[in-house]
Amino acid sequence: PAPATRHLAPAPAARHSLPGLPRPCTPLRAGVVAASEEAPLDPRAALDEVGTLLEKVRELWTDGSSWSAEERAVRQRELVDQYFRVFVPAVAFSGVQLGLSLAAFVTLLAALNLSHRGYDDVARLAEAFAPLAPLVDAINPTLGNAAIALAGVELLAPLLIAASLAAAPAAAASLKARLRGWGFP
Repeated sequence: PAPATRHLAPAPAARHSLPGLPRPCTPLRAGVVAASEEAPLDPRAALDEVGTLLEKVRELWTDGSSWSAEERAVRQRELVDQYFRVFVPAVAFSGVQLGLSLAAFVTLLAALNLSHRGYDDVARLAEAFAPLAPLVDAINPTLGNAAIALAGVELLAPLLIAASLAAAPAAAASLKARLRGWGFP
């Protein structure tokens, strides 16, 4: 289900805060704070919001010139808030997935290189098949182990994806906190 679009009145221009102090909670500010304090979306739920996000972009692009400056500012803020709400979980999931995949690859490669298993075993097996022996012998043992480690990561992919899905909400919350620290919504 698409989230309801909120239209908030802009904050009066005369209300300012001193540097280092929190900004006053005006109607617009209250809506922005409420929207940004929501829990990050689950990666699967974020995909559901992409359609409404694209609709807001189209609306801003086609109808934005007819809006007042205040309405345009409010709609742009809604777009940015939803953009972060959709893409923070996606970036967090991708980062976790990449990190876990690289960790699995490095672990498998180190285990193969240190144990002298993997490529050495394949080379011994290839000796039994005369046409394969020269091809396998031409491969650098480290590259052979890297290929075996990549195959291992592919075999572990279902477990890595499940672990990434489990860790993504915490990673998204951490990323959102970091982005907030940098001044993003």
